[in-house]
Amino acid sequence: MAQRANYWSCSQFAKRVSAAFGARPKMDSGTAEEWAEWRKDSRKNHPAVFWFTETFLNAAQNFIWWPYDKVCDAHFYLFNRFISKTHFIKTGLKPGEYHEVDIRLLHGMFTELVDFIEVEKAYHHCVCDEEKRALYKLPWWHGGWHWMRWGIWRCPQAGLDYLEWECGRKFDDEWLDKTDPRYGTATPQALAAKEQKRLYDWWKNVRPNRPDPHDESGWIGFCERRRAAHTDEDDDTLSMLFDDKTDEERAESKRLLDAVAAIEKNYDDEDEAMMVALIKVRQHLWT
Repeated sequence: MAQRANYWSCSQFAKRVSAAFGARPKMDSGTAEEWAEWRKDSRKNHPAVFWFTETFLNAAQNFIWWPYDKVCDAHFYLFNRFISKTHFIKTGLKPGEYHEVDIRLLHGMFTELVDFIEVEKAYHHCVCDEEKRALYKLPWWHGGWHWMRWGIWRCPQAGLDYLEWECGRKFDDEWLDKTDPRYGTATPQALAAKEQKRLYDWWKNVRPNRPDPHDESGWIGFCERRRAAHTDEDDDTLSMLFDDKTDEERAESKRLLDAVAAIEKNYDDEDEAMMVALIKVRQHLWT
């Protein structure tokens, strides 16, 4: 499918043709209802003009631009196949080690979220804005919409700034009448952006800094005290840790190991809740 920056059916020429014959010129933007009304009105009252601007001009552009479109198709295939590699999910896990499926699923989902924000959203935030391209130092070899974008450019700040802009989107006069109860409230785009920002922050900043369960529970401190209580001649570590001398020490050992299990369970529950939240927002992960 051809992807164009400019469509002849949306050109000034098409609008002048419509105006010359008294038809409603094509809008620059509008709601789904407004577009449906425009198409219905144009087909009914000016069918010949509608056919010329919407069917003939698009067909003519497809025919004339056919060689260019095929080169673009090849470019996008090579970019997607060998550079962005959107046909598989990246995990970011250390190569050469075995990772269980549950770990691969967790890391795969959130690595893709990070790439979506730091790569895709960052790129779309500044590619069409000269000031932002300079601000975020977008390299010249990433600056072109088609031909110059060969490598992967990553800019966490640009992606987060784009999310911040999305978070401020509200229903206004462009969307609704002021009498609508939704007027002035956050749009679905804004709500989804806030959730993406929350999930991103959790994966990048909160989860990596969670305390180790063995340290948080006091188990490591208990083990260190047990080691200090044994003589140098006693090198049986397993015996030192688990063959406790008193009922009180055995009870403390069990209590601490139960605390380790409880903390690990809380961490697992948190991971699962965040995965579910990411799944619920998945339909908004596109640019």
